[in-house]
This record gives sequence, structure tokens and C-alpha cells, in this order.
Amino acid sequence: MYNIDHYLLSRLYTTVTFALLSLYFSLTVLFMYNITSHFYFYIFVLPFFLIVNGILTGSGIEEPVVWYNPDHHIGLRVGTIPIEDAFYGFLLISSIKTLSDFFKNQINKW
Repeated sequence: MYNIDHYLLSRLYTTVTFALLSLYFSLTVLFMYNITSHFYFYIFVLPFFLIVNGILTGSGIEEPVVWYNPDHHIGLRVGTIPIEDAFYGFLLISSIKTLSDFFKNQINKW
């Protein structure tokens, strides 16, 4: 029998990515009124993310610059990019946009 704890620990990249994404969504929904702009922003950034990440993970080059241990992610890929990277990229870009919006609002209050 396969233990769920073993699966989560062996897929640490996946576990951490989705745990942080869940925390981000929870906090954002609690403290912000409009998260829709984050999705639009990410859709704009996504093609560039896919091109750069695709090249880094081996699309169009002989050897990948970045190699992911297959034991640490779930194995689903978009081309050469692990699917977790799309969610990690969303988390990275959205958290920066959230902080930018937060500080912009703080400055406008002064």
C-alpha cells in the first residue's frame, strides 16, 4: 500500500507549490476584492513564461539548462515543462503583483 505521506514528501516540489498557492489564494481572497486582474496579468505573461521555461528545460537545445528530478514532481508536462511550473509561475507573478498593488494603495493613503 502506498502511503500518502510518502507521496507528498517524495513530490516535495509539487507539495510546496500547491500548498503556497492555496495559502496565497486564501489570503488574497480574504484581503483583496478583485483577484481577476491577476489572472488577466498572468495570461499576458504566460506565453513569455512558456518560451523561456521551455528553452531552459530543453526545448530546442541539446541539453537542458534546468533539469527536474522526475521523482519530485507528478510527471505531467507541457512540452518539456513540468505542469507545476505553470502554477509556480502564477504564484511568483501574482504575489509580486499583489505586493505592488498593496504598496501602491499604502502610498495613495498618505
